Amino acid sequence: MAGANMSGDLKDPRRAIPLGTLGAIGVTLVIYIGLAYLCAYYISPEVLRGNQMAMVDSARWEGLVIMGILAATFSSALGSMVGAPRVLQALAEQKTVPFDNFFAVKSENNEPRNAIIFTGGFILVSILAGNLDALASLITMFFLITYGTLNLVVFIQQSMKIISFRPTFKVPRFVSLVGALSCVFIMFLINPIFSVVALITIIILYIWLTRKGLRSEWGDIRGGMFLVLAERAARLAAKFPRHQISWKPDLLIPIPDPQVWAGSLLLIRSITYPSGSIFAFTVQDRNIDETEAYLRELLQPLSQQSIAVNATVIEEHEYILGTRLVIQTLKNGALRPNALFLTLEENAEHDAVIEALNHHAVRYNMGVIILNQHPRAAFGIQKDVNLWLRDGSPNWHLAMLIALQIQSNWEGRLNLITVASTKAEKRQANRFLERLSDQARLPSMTEFYVLEGEFKQVTETAPRADINIFGLASQLSFDFMRSVPQQVRSSCLFIGDSGQESALV
Repeated sequence: MAGANMSGDLKDPRRAIPLGTLGAIGVTLVIYIGLAYLCAYYISPEVLRGNQMAMVDSARWEGLVIMGILAATFSSALGSMVGAPRVLQALAEQKTVPFDNFFAVKSENNEPRNAIIFTGGFILVSILAGNLDALASLITMFFLITYGTLNLVVFIQQSMKIISFRPTFKVPRFVSLVGALSCVFIMFLINPIFSVVALITIIILYIWLTRKGLRSEWGDIRGGMFLVLAERAARLAAKFPRHQISWKPDLLIPIPDPQVWAGSLLLIRSITYPSGSIFAFTVQDRNIDETEAYLRELLQPLSQQSIAVNATVIEEHEYILGTRLVIQTLKNGALRPNALFLTLEENAEHDAVIEALNHHAVRYNMGVIILNQHPRAAFGIQKDVNLWLRDGSPNWHLAMLIALQIQSNWEGRLNLITVASTKAEKRQANRFLERLSDQARLPSMTEFYVLEGEFKQVTETAPRADINIFGLASQLSFDFMRSVPQQVRSSCLFIGDSGQESALV
């Protein structure tokens, strides 16, 4: 490690370090193996196990052996004295240690003076305060962690099979994997307690450095590693059919104008958190960069909530055509959205656009969620959810799942509401709600309401809620969707199934 520690002072470190390291390992290997055979030949196993000075006691010239031991000790100490300050100074230059401005300073002759003083003092205090054998075990742990981490990084980059990884010194992939695993095994073989302490220390350092948000000039393989894993997982996922049991809310959100969008980020967060995702886009044919900046700024609060958010600008003049292209492009992906989220505006100017987008979503097996936000009540105190159901209607699975998502995030009450015209229908509706609650495993904070009469009459007697959810008819009724929020005095969602969801699994 001494040569590697001084790599910044070498003329050609790329060539010198491999040659020097392999040469040192080769010479050391010959010496160690030779000594092992000599000791096994001249000294009994019992003496070797019980006497650390067995070689000295068995030597013809004891003084020469002691001189050799001292020379090896002084050589290692000198290597550490020369290398350790340079490692500390190099880390300080990259802002990866505390007091980096102090330790990064070099003297006029290019010596890391401050780092030398600190490491020398630290070593002196450690020697005076502790047992050398115990310190040796602890230091060995960190050396093994260094070797193991290097092998692990090489193995990861070899496994990623990226073209940018072109080492001048190549090794088979199994060598780096065996090297990493062997380091961990030897650590616990030497001292399990120190191994755990060393690993915990390294993990704490990693977390601390990650939170500092450092940027290195030589790159970072973490993003690429997780991207490769995600791509491989996506390829595997594409081989299996999507099942209703693994459904989660993955919303596709077209935004006409990010600067004046009327959608609610709070509601979108309540629908998608914690496992859902968002793919938002806008269709523009000018000011692309500026629009994209507005779009990302608009969605930043959702990204900060640990929700997977993707955003882009589609360069196209025709809004409906651009949206259709997005739906067509994403429909066969492994991470494709499963519901189209639209916002109903106060005037009827964009009704034709919503109707066209609803048609395309149904055609490509996507659910549809249309929000009509109450101008004053908005989402109230974000507690209670009303879900309006009709016995015999097939269009309620997605509405139920969305209601459960919102109720879970709002930690409020879920009200199942249905309307009956007669007392006989009322008894049947009660049985329907009870059966549905049992089959759908609804939360304990669920209440049933069967309202007798016509819909327009019963809305005034319905329980107050912060949002009301209705099924979406195959033929959109914009007059109905605009009038209902005023009747129920809250924002409303109108939801249509895609046929790929089930609230009963």
